[in-house]
Amino acid sequence: MLMNQQITESVSYDRGYQDGLAHGNKTAWDLVGEYAAWTAEQMLLHQHTDRYVELHAQWRALLHAQKVIKKGKM
Repeated sequence: MLMNQQITESVSYDRGYQDGLAHGNKTAWDLVGEYAAWTAEQMLLHQHTDRYVELHAQWRALLHAQKVIKKGKM
């Protein structure tokens, strides 16, 4: 009976870990997405200034970060 209880606890722990990881990834995805959207808006405001190049690079990095989060390779 003790072995069965250990297996059940292990499965419950793993399920909780996986649920927490999925929730954390979704939260990270959403936050990076919001920041990317804000950066895109700033790009429109600064498209004829020197700041545009910096914002564009930042925006591309944020999109890459979302790809990394989606693949789960953080």
